[in-house]
Amino acid sequence: MNKWTSSLAAVAVCAGFAGAAQATIIYSENFDDVAFPDQALQVAIDGNASVSFGANATIGDTNAAGDGTPAASSGATSGLSTRNGTRGYITGADANFTSGSGNVGQLHSHTAGGFAVLSTGPIGTVNGVNNQPTPIAITPVAGDIYRVSFDMYKQADRLLTSSLGVNWNLKDAAFTVFAFPDTWDDFSTAAVGDTVAVVKDLVITQAMVDAGVTSFGPQFTFFNNPNGADMAVNTAYAQIDNFQIELIPVPEPGSLVLLGLGGLALVARRRA
Repeated sequence: MNKWTSSLAAVAVCAGFAGAAQATIIYSENFDDVAFPDQALQVAIDGNASVSFGANATIGDTNAAGDGTPAASSGATSGLSTRNGTRGYITGADANFTSGSGNVGQLHSHTAGGFAVLSTGPIGTVNGVNNQPTPIAITPVAGDIYRVSFDMYKQADRLLTSSLGVNWNLKDAAFTVFAFPDTWDDFSTAAVGDTVAVVKDLVITQAMVDAGVTSFGPQFTFFNNPNGADMAVNTAYAQIDNFQIELIPVPEPGSLVLLGLGGLALVARRRA
């Protein structure tokens, strides 16, 4: 083994130690885990998604007062919810949704104005606070990354009157809110017909750790136009699939030291 080979081997070994902390999927939904019926039939019968699917509803869960059709009140629900100016249900992927397959989540506009939210779910009242996603428990460490990713197919556009946000819903054990404003623009900047891989990171800061954050629940605002009616009610505006949240832990200090030593070994052998 020559000096270059041995040096690279040392770096590779140390890098292996540094990369030992692997990303872990802590939340996922691809809409294929349950044998969902195609709920587009329900919408076709009612003529409006908002008749079949209630506000603050888990995607796939119809209103309790179903009309007895095959797709009504099936009891099949997903791990994602919608609220405010949108409704969500389960249907087959559009042929143009290049990264979607099998069942997907279909988002429809519900009101002429207002805003539309996609959320981890179910949404409800938690510790007396309305419109909250079910908390996802975490043990925060400064530098850890919670990465939310999903595939999105944009079917219709809507004008915006304000910026779009990601509400991470960071809470402590007493469900006190920790303010952390964030934005995203994937839906607003995509063209109709685009398939987009959405990736959004929540990086844990020391301030979050010090505040005692113990849970979060991301909510994405797709559009916000309280004064306009540029998108008709009951318009299919996006499909989503392959939603997941990963925990990407910060490397342990010892691993970083090993990686640094490997780099120094490489430099030393270059000088030899």
